[in-house]
Amino acid sequence: MKISHITDIEGFFKVIDSCKGRVELISQEGDRINLKSKLSQYFSLANIFSDGVVDELEIVAYDPEDVKRIIDFTLERRQVMKIVVLDGYTENPGDISWAPLEALGEVTVYDRTSYEESPLIAERIGDAEIVVMNKTPISRETIDKCPNIKAIAVLATGYNVIDYEYAKSKGIPVMNVPVYGTDNVSQFAVSLLMEVCSHIGHHSESVHAGEWASNPDWCYWHYPMIEVSGKTAGIIGLGRIGVNTAKILNAMNVHVIAYDSYPSEAGKKVA
Repeated sequence: MKISHITDIEGFFKVIDSCKGRVELISQEGDRINLKSKLSQYFSLANIFSDGVVDELEIVAYDPEDVKRIIDFTLERRQVMKIVVLDGYTENPGDISWAPLEALGEVTVYDRTSYEESPLIAERIGDAEIVVMNKTPISRETIDKCPNIKAIAVLATGYNVIDYEYAKSKGIPVMNVPVYGTDNVSQFAVSLLMEVCSHIGHHSESVHAGEWASNPDWCYWHYPMIEVSGKTAGIIGLGRIGVNTAKILNAMNVHVIAYDSYPSEAGKKVA
């Protein structure tokens, strides 16, 4: 088994001493060291555990109860990752669960923090290791005030509110969600096109006002109806959303022409 992030070295060896069977440490070279041996423990302390922290070890325990002892020890002393969500309401106003995030560590969620530079941002991050945000700015000053930050996760596509260059220089990865709205934005764009062509909203209000029922011919319109089939649509910017929008238009028998500074194979197939 592999165990990681051992900080309580003394406690670890106490557990090893309490084991009934043989417990071996597998070295990087593949050698097996008997950890039940005091001599081996002194050797390990001098070479492997010298800095007081062990990132990862591979050990073999032959007694099932010993395996359980070691696993229980690592779970009890495992450091819980602290996660803070600074503006959770924008993504989750209460209709979904934070459980998948909570499975990764101790989660603190704030509906809103600040959408401009504020001392409150660093105060709420505190000693958290993972910062999750949408529009809350994360500046150089905030990063310096929160040295425990190990990663910044953006609940959006754009990450311009983060000083990502400074984060990069500090070894802090910044992660965004580039495809979360692709289908929805494409759908919305085509819906707006349908509204322009058919004035659905206006005619719905007209029907509810009784104009259809009171019309002697039961056939009326306030605007000309434009059929999109056979028309040509132009798309400027053929990225993920542009390509997806073109696919929908193609299915409606619309000819698509497009321009993009960085043409892709996906774009060439739809426009």
